[in-house]
Amino acid sequence: MIDKRSQNRDNRQMNCNCHPWTTLALLPIFFLPLAHADADADVLKLLDQGYQERAQVSLLRGAAVTLVSPDLQNGETAVGYGDATPDSLLEIGSISKSFTGISIALLSLQKKIDLEAPISNYIPEFKGTFIGTVTPHLLATHSAQLVRWFNGLDQASETQLIAFLKNYRPDAQHPAGLRTYSNLGFATLSLVIRRVTHDTFKNFVSKNIFTPLKMNRSGFADSPKAAAPLLQSYDILLRPIRVELIGDLDAGAGGIFSSANDLLKFLKANMKPESVPALSDAIRLSQKLGLGWDSMPGDNPTWKNGAMDGFGSLIKFDSVTHVGAVVIVNSKNAVTAGSLCDIIVEKKDNFRADLIPAESESLIGTYDSSDGLEIKVFMTKQGYLAVDKTKVNSSDHSFARLRTFDQKVYTVYSGTSSTDHLRFADATSQRKQIQYSSFVKSDSNNQATYTDKIFNLINK
Repeated sequence: MIDKRSQNRDNRQMNCNCHPWTTLALLPIFFLPLAHADADADVLKLLDQGYQERAQVSLLRGAAVTLVSPDLQNGETAVGYGDATPDSLLEIGSISKSFTGISIALLSLQKKIDLEAPISNYIPEFKGTFIGTVTPHLLATHSAQLVRWFNGLDQASETQLIAFLKNYRPDAQHPAGLRTYSNLGFATLSLVIRRVTHDTFKNFVSKNIFTPLKMNRSGFADSPKAAAPLLQSYDILLRPIRVELIGDLDAGAGGIFSSANDLLKFLKANMKPESVPALSDAIRLSQKLGLGWDSMPGDNPTWKNGAMDGFGSLIKFDSVTHVGAVVIVNSKNAVTAGSLCDIIVEKKDNFRADLIPAESESLIGTYDSSDGLEIKVFMTKQGYLAVDKTKVNSSDHSFARLRTFDQKVYTVYSGTSSTDHLRFADATSQRKQIQYSSFVKSDSNNQATYTDKIFNLINK
């Protein structure tokens, strides 16, 4: 008799070198999960089904998933799909910000920084400047009126970062009191940590978070050697993406890589802080104030997502049900990572329902903004609407208001990928006062030609 669990593992390995189009043809085999304990079947069956469905719509190559739930036999597990195993190393993107938030909270409890004091107290070069008046609390909650980033931030030196920030003045799009997502803010926090501790940000996180949590395989993609073991990542059309190396300062915004097994330790520590005495108070404070988290203070579940170099990720946990998950996919689709988390944490699967059906055909076409930017809305071959943002900074235009020819305005969300599914923005996004880009429809695409052009790229 053939051991189906061994057969599944063999199938997962044999597809690592498949051509993307061949991979799609082999979906029923390629996306078989690792074997699970029989007692976990009810919980993981939903995840298995959800992954296979998303694989067919979203063009996925793999996912690493960490789960904590009272419904699991041992209360926890880590699994891999497609290319990924529980030990595969993947970039966690902006989930790194939650590590930065815990670091800032820890330094606050150690009386080394004051969360409400101006950062010029720690970086004297900022005295008399706008950035010098900003507090660590504002930086860690995207409330410091900063732009998302500047060109070269990923490898910026301390001198370059300080020079940019000393001359920075917020514009009308970044008013006081508005939460505007900013990698620059977390690079600034990395600089604060560096000045206060007289050590690099990476060393501080390694010593104070990785070590007590025994996250022995986690690290930073700061050199070719460090990045070499990372799982290959892909764009939404399954074209390989090269990992961009991240300097010490921008690492606080998104420079960490990890595995499902390591992230299981991080997830458990956040769900049960008392299990890690060295970090318990810092973890509680970071969650209470929303330091480094996307969820607002007081919200439940607590969550943070990320997207970087072809990896999409989400961590989410519920303090009432005691269910949590971390999902990382190695094709640029943060929407898929988030919806897989929801299957476990929120016991819902709105993936297809959230996608905008092709019946909303009035949305299809080309849109222009007042400052000359252009996006295209098109129909996928699976019958849903998607957006091509290759001509704009896709991360800055995740949320948009689209005005069609009949003057109807649609508020939509499309993730941080340059090409991604289109969804209607939910009420939670509206409540956060997220700034929306405005686009007006300028013409209609030749729908068949444009859709074929996008998806025929898979064959190249």
